[in-house]
Amino acid sequence: MASLTKRAVILIACRVMNYGVLILSPIFLVRIFDMRSYGQYREFVIYAMLLSGLIGFGVNTNLLYFIPKHPGKERQSVTNTTLLILIASFIGIAAILLLRDVVRNRTSYDFVGPLVAYIFFFINLDFYEHYWLGKKRTDYVLYYSTARIAVRTLAVIVVAYVTRDVSCVLWAMIAVEACKCILMLILFRRSFARGINVPLLREQLRFIVPLGSAAVITLINGQLANFTISIKMGVERLALYSVGSHQIPVINIVRSSVMDVLFPEMTQTDDAGRLNLWRRANVMFCFLIFPVYVVFFIFARTFIEILFTARYLEAVPLFRIYLSIILLQCFEMGTPLRAINRNAYFIVGSMITLAVNIGFILAFFGAFGFLTPGFAYILGEASAILYIGWMILRLYRLEFRALFFWRKIIRIVAACAIPMPVLFAGQLVRVGAIVEAVVPAIAYLAIYFVVIRAFRMEEVELLVGKVRKLLRR
Repeated sequence: MASLTKRAVILIACRVMNYGVLILSPIFLVRIFDMRSYGQYREFVIYAMLLSGLIGFGVNTNLLYFIPKHPGKERQSVTNTTLLILIASFIGIAAILLLRDVVRNRTSYDFVGPLVAYIFFFINLDFYEHYWLGKKRTDYVLYYSTARIAVRTLAVIVVAYVTRDVSCVLWAMIAVEACKCILMLILFRRSFARGINVPLLREQLRFIVPLGSAAVITLINGQLANFTISIKMGVERLALYSVGSHQIPVINIVRSSVMDVLFPEMTQTDDAGRLNLWRRANVMFCFLIFPVYVVFFIFARTFIEILFTARYLEAVPLFRIYLSIILLQCFEMGTPLRAINRNAYFIVGSMITLAVNIGFILAFFGAFGFLTPGFAYILGEASAILYIGWMILRLYRLEFRALFFWRKIIRIVAACAIPMPVLFAGQLVRVGAIVEAVVPAIAYLAIYFVVIRAFRMEEVELLVGKVRKLLRR
């Protein structure tokens, strides 16, 4: 567990730094562009994210499973993965070109050309992180992903500032992804096999198809709100919605980092071992995320105003709604099923999420308007979590009380509640919005840390010890 924690800490640090760089993009763009231009930029990003996810189908993630499982077939795994994505990209791009008039009729401007180019370069040869995570080398992931995001963010901000033109920003994004493809060809020129390993390809497809199908449905579910706002309300409201739905990605960073490290280990152990790793990981998620949720919920208005300017204050209620999703995401439900290759259940879970999401939007958009997709998204995610949790109980033959370390989670909730009065201390002395938020938040987190350490939970002590060693280095 110690080496796993070390790798997880490195990966978390990597992705926190990446987010710190990535968030600079919207912070600067809302100041460089007016609301309509920023909405047009977000419109392109929505289509690019959705279509690249549909076409890429999560194929790259199979390397996390197959490299540790079949270390002797590493080159064949990489070759099969690369060819699958290349074929999918040609098919997907052909479909986009055939339906280009449909896209143009539903968007505020014509970006089909840049969209096709961006998708091709973005999804192809994009396996570097999953490849090295499968080989348990989080340090390589740290260097590569940080450099890539820094270059992309810098390119977007500089081009936007110099040109004030959304189209130029799109082509800058394309150029960065094209450079990535060239770099990957150079780095992995000797890592490709000369032929396709057909038996391995069949095994990979059995792994990819259910997970990819679930990922596609989840992606549609995640972008449904943006499309609804864009089509029904226009790009100005989309700009506002993109700020309000801007989730604090702490849980995604922590959860994906920890589970990417644990997953190769969980494929190589028995049921009891993988469940123990999984439960302990969820305790870590709650320990790290619960206090962050409290701080951002209380200071949501300050966060939006400082980062995105007062023009976007109307997005504060929506931000609080979407913020609640990180509480649900603290309970990571997918890995126990993925580790035993029971991926078909994710399709059902994703379909439940999508059905609840669509149903709520259709039924209540007139009543709640701008906030409706946020409520729908939360309800859909909760429904999927309940379903997947039920399947874990069945497949692992568990009672509900054995699903998580409930007592430890209750202690974390108590540690969050005890210092909450400190968060309102800033309102007693008016010294500026930033100081009124930052100082109480730091005091709250410090007291929370002292209280949680008093409970002497093994997962917390292990994580704190690893962070200390990392900082010393």
